[in-house]
Amino acid sequence: MKKKVLAFLITAAMVVGTMACGNSNAGSETSTATDTEPAQTETAETQTDSAEQTDDEVLKAAIANIENSTGTQSEWYGPTDGPKAAENKSIVMINANSANPSEAAWGDAVKAACDRIGWDCSVLDGKGTTQGQIEAFSQAISVGAGAIVTSADAESLQASIEDAMAAGIPTVGIHSCATSGPAENLNLYYNITTTGTQIGHALADYAIAKSNGTGRVIILYDSQYAIAREKAEAMEERIKECPTMELLDVVNSPLSEIATNMPSLASSWISTYGTDEPIYVLSIADCYYDYIVASLRSAGVSTDDIILVGSDGDGAAYDRIRNGEYQAATIPESASLIGYIAVDEINRFFNNSDPYVFDMNVFIVTADNITAEGGDNNEFVPSNNFADEYAKIWGVN
Repeated sequence: MKKKVLAFLITAAMVVGTMACGNSNAGSETSTATDTEPAQTETAETQTDSAEQTDDEVLKAAIANIENSTGTQSEWYGPTDGPKAAENKSIVMINANSANPSEAAWGDAVKAACDRIGWDCSVLDGKGTTQGQIEAFSQAISVGAGAIVTSADAESLQASIEDAMAAGIPTVGIHSCATSGPAENLNLYYNITTTGTQIGHALADYAIAKSNGTGRVIILYDSQYAIAREKAEAMEERIKECPTMELLDVVNSPLSEIATNMPSLASSWISTYGTDEPIYVLSIADCYYDYIVASLRSAGVSTDDIILVGSDGDGAAYDRIRNGEYQAATIPESASLIGYIAVDEINRFFNNSDPYVFDMNVFIVTADNITAEGGDNNEFVPSNNFADEYAKIWGVN
């Protein structure tokens, strides 16, 4: 779906006075006043001044958001009280696809948190298919799991989640829907995610801030997942708020097909759009770039011409940022923190306590802060001692 909308957006912005971003010259070029219409001249000048002020405000806001999101994460902003650890519990973690590094990391994190609280935990692989995930749910129910945690999409697994509920087994999702907290409409006791809107806006803010409000953007996403759709919509929304940004394309490419689709797509960007200004590629997942970088390199594309900005913060993304291989930033979520949140919510269920809705902060990894907050190990581990904070609540060592 091609969206070369810069000209339209600039014209619309000047007609209806919508928010602009970056280049104040765009406002002055829209004046239609003539020497014979002094009243209209005054109005046009007033509108131009207002547009210039709005430009500065929006750009400054994007820069401030990025500065805030790249800072240290030393302050604990999660729960400080709750029930003590329930005893003799067994949990099943169902990865949507263990071949996905992020999902595998979530499974490992849930198991580590279970070890800390003193519970058994088994990790099953949904193998990237709905059928595989249904089979894993059936297995978890048959072994009498006390609770199920899954990173699979909840919409397509309603029958399985309802079967678990009928057996008295709650399901906690990780990116299973776009909602943070309880999701009763999908029968999830709780869902853990930084909202897609938060991440999408932050990705777009990065492009706005680093391009001084004049960048060109391509968005990559997978419409199969609710969280991915929300991220993409938020990116598009934010970019469209800035008429001096140019949205080149919004590409729906299923994650299951990126190994085939991405290399040829990446190699076409320069020939299609040229190199007058850098192209910022924003994606809902860093794994898209596993299949893009080699294509860009073999085509001799400069790292100044294509700038990759992703989310999930997998190890390959950290390496690309560290080595200056096209990727400039990623927005990770802390797998280890997510594991502790999941176990804490399950423990609240076991103790008949209300959920604690945890809104995780957005953190952006760049070359400037890549050694901070766990970055030395290619992971995001906030320095706020979250594991010990939860252990204190649970009453364990």
